Formats: sequence, structure tokens, C-alpha cells
Amino acid sequence: MHPPSELPPPVAPADAEQAEAALVEHYPRLVRIGYLLLPPSPRRARRVFTAHALAQRSLQAAHRAGAAAVPLPRRTGDTDPAYAYVRRQVLRRA
Repeated sequence: MHPPSELPPPVAPADAEQAEAALVEHYPRLVRIGYLLLPPSPRRARRVFTAHALAQRSLQAAHRAGAAAVPLPRRTGDTDPAYAYVRRQVLRRA
């Protein structure tokens, strides 16, 4: 696992629709990432709920950008830019 200083450079904000589509498509993966990054908790259920909340809150930044964000291409190579953006939001919040 990379420390926060070694994370890839920030990804341009995705528009809300692209971020939402990426969240729906990759939701289980995003929740697992959040779960693995959270500190151990005495109650497993609490950690699971928090991981779900992290994934769901990753959309807030995309919604804040709103229509002002420039739509990104759907796919560039193997990485979906909207997924990269949502994943980075989960990593930052965990």
C-alpha cells in the first residue's frame, strides 16, 4: 500500500453522471478498498457500514463540480477516468 504522498497525481473531476456510472459499475470494489484501508474496529459491522459510506460519499465532489466540470472521455486505455476519480475520493476519505 502506498502512503498518501505516493498516490498517483490527482485526476480531473469527472462529471456527476460519469462518476455515478463508475460508482454503480465498481461499487463492490470501492467498498472493499475502503474496508481494507479503515483501521480495525471492535465491531466488524461498523467497519463495513463505514466502507459503504466512503464509497457513497465519493460522489459528493463530483456533484459539487456539477455542470462546470468538463466531461471526460469514457475510456482511455484500460482505465476509466471516472472510476479513477471515484477511487481516489475513497482513498482520500479512508
